Amino acid sequence: MTSVSTLSRARRALSADEISCLRSNGCIASDWSNVTVAENFRPECVRDVTFSGRVSLGEFTETHRLPGGWEHQSGVYRAALYNVSLGDNVLVRNVGRHIANYEIGNRALIDHVDLLVTEGKSTFGNGTMVNVVNEVGGRGVPLVDRLSAQLAYVLAFYRHRDDLQQQLRALIDCYVQESRSQIGFVGAESQLVNCGALQNVRVGEAATISGAARLANGTIHSNAAAPTTIGDGVIAENFIAASGSLIDSGARLDHCFAGQGVVIARGFSADHSLIFANSELKHGEACSLFAGPFTTTHHKASLLIAGLFSFSNAGSGSNQSNHLYKLGPLHEGILERGVKTGSSCYVMWPARVGAFSVVLGRHSGRFNTSDFPFSYLFEVDGKTLLVPAANLTTVGPRRDEDKWRRRDRRTDPDQLDLINARTHTPYTAARMIRAVDLLRSLDASSPADSRTISHGGVRIQRSRLHKATRTYEMAIQRYLGDVVASRLESVLAKMGKFDSLRTLLEKFKQHTRGGTGKWVDIAGLYTPQAQLEHVLERLTCGEFHTLDEWSQAVNELGPKTEQWEWDWVLSTWTARIGKLPGAIDLDDVIACITVWQAATAQSNKIVLRDAESEFSERGSVAFGLDGDDQARRDDFRAVRGSFDRHAFVQQLQQEDADTQQRAEVLLARLERIRQMG
Repeated sequence: MTSVSTLSRARRALSADEISCLRSNGCIASDWSNVTVAENFRPECVRDVTFSGRVSLGEFTETHRLPGGWEHQSGVYRAALYNVSLGDNVLVRNVGRHIANYEIGNRALIDHVDLLVTEGKSTFGNGTMVNVVNEVGGRGVPLVDRLSAQLAYVLAFYRHRDDLQQQLRALIDCYVQESRSQIGFVGAESQLVNCGALQNVRVGEAATISGAARLANGTIHSNAAAPTTIGDGVIAENFIAASGSLIDSGARLDHCFAGQGVVIARGFSADHSLIFANSELKHGEACSLFAGPFTTTHHKASLLIAGLFSFSNAGSGSNQSNHLYKLGPLHEGILERGVKTGSSCYVMWPARVGAFSVVLGRHSGRFNTSDFPFSYLFEVDGKTLLVPAANLTTVGPRRDEDKWRRRDRRTDPDQLDLINARTHTPYTAARMIRAVDLLRSLDASSPADSRTISHGGVRIQRSRLHKATRTYEMAIQRYLGDVVASRLESVLAKMGKFDSLRTLLEKFKQHTRGGTGKWVDIAGLYTPQAQLEHVLERLTCGEFHTLDEWSQAVNELGPKTEQWEWDWVLSTWTARIGKLPGAIDLDDVIACITVWQAATAQSNKIVLRDAESEFSERGSVAFGLDGDDQARRDDFRAVRGSFDRHAFVQQLQQEDADTQQRAEVLLARLERIRQMG
């Protein structure tokens, strides 16, 4: 964050007439020679002000528009200033105690603020240690105002890599020291109105702080493209708020980071938590929370504690427990990307839930379902029952992916978090392939008369094994076919009119091998583990000298995802048909497109059937309050609409039609190329 001092014009000493005017306006100074002003300074715009230390004042030629349309002349009215530098056309009025050790940018507004001070050398929240995920420590992440979800993930979850941690901490320490200053600042065009005490707080440009009760030791990033708002009753200590965030209506933060586009409001309280881009937290509370992008909770009595969450939604009354009253709150848990919890859901840590699953009921056992994404977890007779692949047959994941893309609130062109909102990727596809192998193995190794099978701390009904296997296979075929079809369309679009079948296959099969192997989800970023390891190895070798250099290297992983995804899909698809990538022929490609076409049609049919259930007779029982059955149906349609006219249903139907058309066009084109040779 850039200091506002670079925005100030040259200053001069006060003239005798100006000092006389200031005195007549009720101003006093310990030493008038320590007060300097802009060339066009207007002393009549400064009234009832006490000056001490070194004070610099800009010109006051413009007005500020206050609520209700009142135009107020810029200047300083009823305030005490100690070691303060004001830019041009600032309006400061009705300061309860004083402003000390601050630079205030052009056209900033400070109105009815009790106290604005910087004491000692402050880092403004940078370097504050946050005990995330594990409440008793061990995964502490130091705050920096450039913190990204990916940086925090590596700091928190790669603690077993001592050399890596030492290098990262060294870069962070340097960054923290550079942020240390005895002077705080308020950026240009910012507004601080009706606030209590602000101590050691750095405020970026165009921020609005209105009605905040207390802010201490923090940084509020903000700019004209992504203004940040801190609202009524907020108390925040040892914190950093990223650009475009909104912290409002009585929120309480202590040792916290609020990322870009984050909303924290309606009395939500958070302690030792990291909350990344586009998360929305209201009413409830968090402790030692690692909230990856798009973490959402809107309900009172919901507690998110000591865990990793991302792209998740916590139902009302959701909570977890992280200790058994033995050695303290030392347990931790993982809800992988996209996990949702139902109302009054409880999970005792340690536990790990597979990606895009739904958790219902109370779960007191220690379990790991990471090998079974897109599942449902129920509580039955006090035990956890897993229904593998059940969430692949619902409309939820399809709607969520579209929703996340539309709800990205970040407007700052400098985006800190790398976010890939897709549900089907090499990361989830590999898990589904693993799930199929496990289900078949469990079926083969379990007694034929067993009704349930135990695995990873959960029970699975034997009758569900074959259906889950078929559902996973359908999703795998659809995903692999999606990528193959897109690759084929790209190659065909670049082919010349007379290019041969051989040319087509050569271009189609080109790959770098950079995406083969295991993929990981680094708090919103899907990437091959080998590529991440390459960046981490560069770090441990001392290649990066600043935190920005390391962050840039991580950011370079994002744009390469599409090429690496093709590497993984080509390798996986050909292995599943028993061939090497270089050996595939036209028949293999045609077979893949044909299977993709069928799997897509089947998948969409299942999802649309689930969506249609929302419009069933069962769903209308609370409608038509004072009428008969016809009134109930009419009221339901008036409020909810009809299945065929629902926007998402129409979007899904169009997507299905487009996929079928794409498949027909590709198959016809491939047959023509075959005939041409």
